[in-house]
Amino acid sequence: MQTVWDLARRNPGITIAFGLALLGTDAAKAQSIPLNPNYSVIVPPTILGAEPDLKPKQYWKYGRPFTIMNAAGGVECAGILQQIMVRSFSNRYHFYYRIRTTSGNGAISRISSYNVGGVAINVAYRRDMLAGTYTLTSAGRSPWGSLSFMFYQPLSCANGDTPYLLMKTSSNVPQSATTTITTTTGNSVVVLTMGP
Repeated sequence: MQTVWDLARRNPGITIAFGLALLGTDAAKAQSIPLNPNYSVIVPPTILGAEPDLKPKQYWKYGRPFTIMNAAGGVECAGILQQIMVRSFSNRYHFYYRIRTTSGNGAISRISSYNVGGVAINVAYRRDMLAGTYTLTSAGRSPWGSLSFMFYQPLSCANGDTPYLLMKTSSNVPQSATTTITTTTGNSVVVLTMGP
């Protein structure tokens, strides 16, 4: 029985074609996935080519500075929560979240957006938008209207940067919402954002 390595040595052309086919399959699988209440999922990658509905008809970009204080009154974490609100050509609103930290000796464990109940939501991170490095992240949705992105490897407050985390929704009307940024110690801050 031939192994993959034997095949690669004897037929490099077939090996290259097989590798390209695998890359094509990976790109085809790059797509957001549904997130239902009471479930959590590993956040997959997506790209515009796989989901044309993400193309903006209009968009709004916000930068929200935040500071999380520790129990002693010192700065545990400071940075900027970037949010992009996109109105797609199907008139649905999609929301992107990105955290860029600038100072502090703590680490961020999760971000949670509130007031997201009653709409269909898919989650992913945008692999084709230039931003931070992806580390294993899960997303969970509660039945009372919150969605959380949880970082398995907490984001350093000294110099952290996430990719754009996507909340793709069926909402055709955006509204005010809040997003809570929480550190590994449990300290947090609430930031005003937009939501479905």
